[in-house]
Amino acid sequence: MEEIAFEGGVRCLVNSPGELDPAKPTRLVLYAAPAGSSIEQTIGRRVESKADWLFDVQHIGAQTRWLRARMREVNRVVAEVQAEPKSFVRWKHVHPDHPARVGAMVGALRKKVPGATLVLTGRSGGGSFTFSSLDGVEKIPDDVERIVFLDSNDAYDATLGHPAKLAAWLAAANVHRLVVLAYEDHVALLGGQTFVGEQGGTGRRSQAMLRDFLGKMAFTRSEADGLQRPTALGGRVEFLLKENPTKAVLHPRQVELNGFIPAMVAGTERAGQGYGYLGARASGEWITER
Repeated sequence: MEEIAFEGGVRCLVNSPGELDPAKPTRLVLYAAPAGSSIEQTIGRRVESKADWLFDVQHIGAQTRWLRARMREVNRVVAEVQAEPKSFVRWKHVHPDHPARVGAMVGALRKKVPGATLVLTGRSGGGSFTFSSLDGVEKIPDDVERIVFLDSNDAYDATLGHPAKLAAWLAAANVHRLVVLAYEDHVALLGGQTFVGEQGGTGRRSQAMLRDFLGKMAFTRSEADGLQRPTALGGRVEFLLKENPTKAVLHPRQVELNGFIPAMVAGTERAGQGYGYLGARASGEWITER
């Protein structure tokens, strides 16, 4: 594990699988921590006290180990980034030059792992890191292989050119994949009250993304167990949209209950193998003590 401190109050932990096998392709996953969580809480560990609950609601570390155990044909490096004060949304407001700053961070991490393809992802407010990287370029680089929004596309904005950039990137190469996980958070109740505006939240932002993409690609829609799954481009674009008839707060559960796994394998032959999205923890045996 290597820690890097970036200018502007951003820290990063780079987790590599020991020695990288030069005969295998390497994927560098840039995972932005959500608002209110440290990198260590995002990675997760076993907890014995309710006071430590933030270490028990994501488990990116355990899910990474699960993926490495089953996908040995690739070197998977995960670089977790965290802004101070624990919110990339607030960090962007403090740093109006955030696209250039994020671009510099991504460039530095590219140099750490030369030749790797990139995955841009993150949960909740961590999606702001991904959008900052998109806002800083005219064209999404070809070495970005996968972009995933884990209930994190609140900052999606058509007026900033997001749909056009994503569509052009998807059209540029058949290995490019877009995955969006969200739920109907606008109806969720916390303490008996809604906490997301009718037009806000990741559920509504995901519907806006779908509408913007409809003129650029044809979607096939399926639904099972309250999960809507619009797909396009032979599965290279996939939305996993959870209905919410009970008005539950699912935001902290989506990643914990295997969300990082489909984020990494959606659209491939490994999709759906050995895990269930929003099911029992598939990576439970990989959760460590620290």
